[in-house]
Amino acid sequence: WKLITPQLLSRLHHPNPFVRQELTKLLCRIGASYPHLVLYPTTLNLSFEKVQQEEYQKIADILKRNNPLQMKEMHRWILELQRITVLWDELWLHTLEHIQVDAVSRLDRLGQDIARIKSNKLLTEQESQEIIETTSFNTMKPIIFSLERLCERTIKKPATSLVEKEFKNKYEQTILNALEGLEQ
Repeated sequence: WKLITPQLLSRLHHPNPFVRQELTKLLCRIGASYPHLVLYPTTLNLSFEKVQQEEYQKIADILKRNNPLQMKEMHRWILELQRITVLWDELWLHTLEHIQVDAVSRLDRLGQDIARIKSNKLLTEQESQEIIETTSFNTMKPIIFSLERLCERTIKKPATSLVEKEFKNKYEQTILNALEGLEQ
């Protein structure tokens, strides 16, 4: 199993649900007998948001059932590796680059929606304004949520290194002001 386990794990993203289900069952059996083969990749993939969580979660449940301390320690180890290898400024830069395209398309769509609402002669000025405010909030909510989550992971937690303290001193107020402006 040692030689093919990485290949099996890579196929957990297969588009066919039946294939994913069968691979998950097989990897759960492998994890029950040979946890060292699936422990690290499973824990690592659960640390990221945009992966097929369901399959990895089933494997993690088997691993937790068999050895909860080992699973907990691996999770803590991965989080610590992420903390010491990814600087806060890199994390912010990556997140801002990632959401920029989404934000631009959302703003374009919002502009079109506002123009359409304003051109609707059946609405009063007050109704138009209320709809525009609701539409604006709902359109930008995912962007704001992503930035708030990042803020919770960085700015709003105590800095543990000199680099984190410098980042916090330099950017904390700017980031908090920008988030406050976006929320309004």
